[in-house]
Amino acid sequence: MRLQIKKNFLISLITIATIATACVESDKDLYDPNYRAKNPMEEVVAPEGFDWKLSSTIALIVNVDDAFNGQYFYVIEVFDENPILSAEANLLAKGVAKKGQTFTTQLSIPKTMPIIYVRQTSPNGQSSVRAFETSEGTINCNFETSTPATRSKMNTRASEETETPKTPEDGDTQIFPTSLPEKCAVFNQDQFEEGHSYKVTAQTTSINLQNKKNITLYLTNNITLLYEPYLSEGSKMLILPDKKVIVPHLTNNNQKNSFISIGKGASLAVQNDIVMGSNFKLYNLGSVSAVNLTCNSGTLFYNKGTTTILNGVNNGGDIVNAGELTAYDILLSNTSGLYNKDDGIVTIYHELRGINDGCKIQNEGKLTTPYIIVGGGSRILNDGKVTVTEETIIDGTTSHWINENEWTSKNMRIEGYNNFCFNKCKLLVSQLLDLAGSKLINEGEAYIKANTLYMQESLVELGAGSLFIVTEQASFGTNNRSEGFKGTGEKNNKALLKMTKAIAVYPYETDMIHYSGNMQILCKDHPTNDLGDGYRYTMARGAEWADEHTTSVTIPHSECNEGFQPINPPTTPTNPKFPIATEIRNNYTLLFEDQWPLYGDYDMNDIVMELRHIKYEFEEDNTIEEVSFTITLQAVGAGKTIAAAVMLNNIKSEEIEEVEYGDNTISPTSFNTMNSGVEANQTFAVIPLFDDAHQLMKRNKGSYINTQTDSKNNVNKGNLPEISIEIELMDKVKASDFNIDNLNFFIITDKDAERKEVHMAGQRPSDLASTLFFGNNDDDSLKKGYYISKENLAWGIIVPQQFKWPLEFHNIKEVYKEFTGWVTSGGTQNKKWWNSFNPNEVYKSK
Repeated sequence: MRLQIKKNFLISLITIATIATACVESDKDLYDPNYRAKNPMEEVVAPEGFDWKLSSTIALIVNVDDAFNGQYFYVIEVFDENPILSAEANLLAKGVAKKGQTFTTQLSIPKTMPIIYVRQTSPNGQSSVRAFETSEGTINCNFETSTPATRSKMNTRASEETETPKTPEDGDTQIFPTSLPEKCAVFNQDQFEEGHSYKVTAQTTSINLQNKKNITLYLTNNITLLYEPYLSEGSKMLILPDKKVIVPHLTNNNQKNSFISIGKGASLAVQNDIVMGSNFKLYNLGSVSAVNLTCNSGTLFYNKGTTTILNGVNNGGDIVNAGELTAYDILLSNTSGLYNKDDGIVTIYHELRGINDGCKIQNEGKLTTPYIIVGGGSRILNDGKVTVTEETIIDGTTSHWINENEWTSKNMRIEGYNNFCFNKCKLLVSQLLDLAGSKLINEGEAYIKANTLYMQESLVELGAGSLFIVTEQASFGTNNRSEGFKGTGEKNNKALLKMTKAIAVYPYETDMIHYSGNMQILCKDHPTNDLGDGYRYTMARGAEWADEHTTSVTIPHSECNEGFQPINPPTTPTNPKFPIATEIRNNYTLLFEDQWPLYGDYDMNDIVMELRHIKYEFEEDNTIEEVSFTITLQAVGAGKTIAAAVMLNNIKSEEIEEVEYGDNTISPTSFNTMNSGVEANQTFAVIPLFDDAHQLMKRNKGSYINTQTDSKNNVNKGNLPEISIEIELMDKVKASDFNIDNLNFFIITDKDAERKEVHMAGQRPSDLASTLFFGNNDDDSLKKGYYISKENLAWGIIVPQQFKWPLEFHNIKEVYKEFTGWVTSGGTQNKKWWNSFNPNEVYKSK
């Protein structure tokens, strides 16, 4: 409609009662188009182009992951919250899709809704939910694909450097002789020669080879040495099977290429300490005992028997165990290594600790200890079974923890911004798994189970088909967008994260946790995302939420994985029964000032209505032929007679077959309507709501209703008039034609004279609206858009929820302290301004 003001007609207009109300100066009772009312917002001016909308429209396109080649329909639902987590999640849209048919709609959502949730339910009852940020304006939801997060590669250098050192074969008689060689002289401490072999008998109480090199000693009897033996360079002491040797100390002072071997059934009892110097080797097929064991650079201790020590200090050497090694403590430093091979058993009663770059711990047998501490760049590789009865600690940025079999720990802590922890099989934590500034990688088909989980500034990568279970509670501190959980597998092989409960350590802060990539989350007790403008959690790049009863993801049982099966098996695939009844649960509160084109008092309560219960039924092509909704008149803060109607911006009058009013609804009679029930002489369908707000409230004309505390004119909440409207259409239309942006609600303040319609900012007037007032007084519609004032203010606001309106004569900017900031920022700040108000200045329904 072109707006034209008939200037020559304005002079003959009758006086207008609106200026005589309490909303503007009562002494200005003749209409003057040039008169300006005082700005009700005082010095506040909204920026140019501010649309006053609290809702926006986004395009949504949904493709389903069709496993039935288009034979059946999938049901698509769109919510404002994750429907698995919140029973209060509001349905925003609903439809069907299948292979070759997408679900496409224009979705009206509050601007304060940063995320929407789309649920796909398959023909056999399986479902999953994905989340999408709404800021981009167009959302392509494709359940058929997922984008894995970038997969971390295991540091191959770590595995190469943990290869077991070369050890002797059990049958190597050069190292483990079973008998004495022929022509072997008896060792005499006072008389022996370099390069010869000797038999050591029980009569020997001292062995000191001095500087004579390459001597071989065969210990053929049970022997007790009064002094610690001293071996020269290249010399060796071989304890034959079943023989017992007792020494006070065992020290090697860097004599090169010397070693001691203990045969099967033999024993070496060191009453104090074993100190192994450079290049010294100790081989055991029997038993070794000592108070302390120290392995210095270049040494090797190979145990395939039993070894019992109090403390072990490995300072650059290697300990290889294929038997039973028992200690109170073992400390690894420099480039030392501890290797537990084959069926070896290592039992440490207190602590195993690697403290320096280059330390290596490799387990292929059974290793048990209260504590394992890997720090300072040390490396541990498990290909056997590790049992930590208290705590596993991985610390340091370059420390490596690689589990290729089974690792059980009461508690486990990974910290120090560590990026090299890889679980390739099974990790079981009976109490707390604590991730602080670290990364844990659960490889494809691997398994992690923890009783409780704590994550702070950490990342967990979940490979294809892997499973991570938290049986009691996961606690999340702060984890940014690059942290959280990431599924790194390819399509059709999702990882699964199953948590009984999740909590936010900082419940009022953003970035609690983030989920991304090819993974599915099973958790029904989890914080929601209702946190103002920020997010507690996000789901991106294919991450899905599901219910363990209806998920489609299964994890097979294997040696490394306990597996997962949905509680309910899939049902026989069927199509839904059409038409499908749907109710959109978002409520909207409509606030009007009635003095247009003059400002009112800006209490925004002259007419207050609530829109709810938008219902429709859709067919296979997602179209509808009828729709219904309910309007509740909640307050009348105006003295004049006010009517109301709604114009359907996308539906023309001739497209309406019939308008029906509900049983308890008073049908408007003052509108000139056609047989269909829409107002005559309108291009777009206008549906009358009521003729007289006071009459509808059953109160006297001029009274204030529900805008003053304890007024006798107030109407209790249970008695508020409801206007139920059902619209039948001549032909099929899109359900989005009835979203809030396309429902043009307006009030009529002077219906019998020049029809003054008051619409929301930016909404066009109907064909019957008088154009005489546009551009007059405070209105600037001719320049700035419909129903925008010269200070860029509006006469109507739609709040996308239930709302407590101001009491009479209480300016909305005073009642809602954040309202001014929302206006002056053009809607970019204080986006939920209605949450902060003075409770003594709003109407309280009874």
